[in-house]
Amino acid sequence: LYKEGFSQEQRIRYRRHIVQNILVGMQGLINACASLGLSLDSVEHRKQAEYLSKLDRHYTMMV
Repeated sequence: LYKEGFSQEQRIRYRRHIVQNILVGMQGLINACASLGLSLDSVEHRKQAEYLSKLDRHYTMMV
């Protein structure tokens, strides 16, 4: 990732891509749990959703 030839912009874009994949994966996991009836605690779920959106906003601003 930090090899010669990668611009800062490319590194940020790559990191953002990884973060987005993680967010999608976590959302998928939450949805899977919900469909199995393993409803997560709603307060915890809300806190996690807020955190994920903050993280996404942070990475959006970086680009």
